[in-house]
Amino acid sequence: MTGSSFLGFRKLQKTLPTRDISGITPSFYDRTYLTNPEYAGPPEDARWFDLWSLVLTGVSSNDVVLDLGCGTGQLAKMAEDKGIKGYTGLDWSPVAIAKARARCPSYQFAIIDLNNHDLVDTKIRYVHPDIILAIEVLEHLGDDCGLLGILSSDVPIRVSLPTGPAYSHARWFEKAEDVFRRYGRVLIIESLRSVGKDWWYLTGKRRE
Repeated sequence: MTGSSFLGFRKLQKTLPTRDISGITPSFYDRTYLTNPEYAGPPEDARWFDLWSLVLTGVSSNDVVLDLGCGTGQLAKMAEDKGIKGYTGLDWSPVAIAKARARCPSYQFAIIDLNNHDLVDTKIRYVHPDIILAIEVLEHLGDDCGLLGILSSDVPIRVSLPTGPAYSHARWFEKAEDVFRRYGRVLIIESLRSVGKDWWYLTGKRRE
């Protein structure tokens, strides 16, 4: 993206805080996971490593983890190395799930469209998680608040959010108050901090 078009894009964002991502399908992510080497390497080589490390802080080996938007299983591999026994990852990309299963064959993975809230709700009830992760995923969903709204109010959730735009981002959050403005009505936000210059990291629970 050129400098001039980027500035125009940011100016548009001031009046249109969300983007239409309805044309982005699982095949887009399939191509990304097949062609971008960043998703093929070990987690410690990925730019998300510090974020993932923070996400897994305090998660015990006996916790059951449900990862919404698990991608190719790099975070799952870190969970496995940490000794976490119960992990289920959901993603709508068949390529991502195939790679995740190959990376962590002892874990459970399923191809599920997170926009299908009834299906996600059924999976949550089946898994009975102790903690839910939504890392690098909410910005890719049209109805992110709808997804958060079906979560159990007694299960903690850990969320990452982008500070800047990308092709597949429906929204991003330049300031902390943007995060509170969007999610404060859905979540009890217990903590919010920046991770580097690219992410916000939030912990909390769904409001009753």
